[in-house]
Amino acid sequence: MKIYVVRGTTGEYSDRNEWAVIAYRNEKEAQEFIKKAKKRAEEIFATGNYHFWDEKPEVNEFDPDGTTLKE
Repeated sequence: MKIYVVRGTTGEYSDRNEWAVIAYRNEKEAQEFIKKAKKRAEEIFATGNYHFWDEKPEVNEFDPDGTTLKE
């Protein structure tokens, strides 16, 4: 049985972070989740309200660990 693990990433080189977000048994479901999570992340990053020091940073409901960047 194959398991498709969706992983989140941020940063480059030495400041790169990576984490597991969710796992699926079905590749198509994993791909759909990725599309939704990416779309939501793009919306949040467009607002600029995603740093941990913001009073109420927006959170990606698909990937809560991925949108509050700890820079």
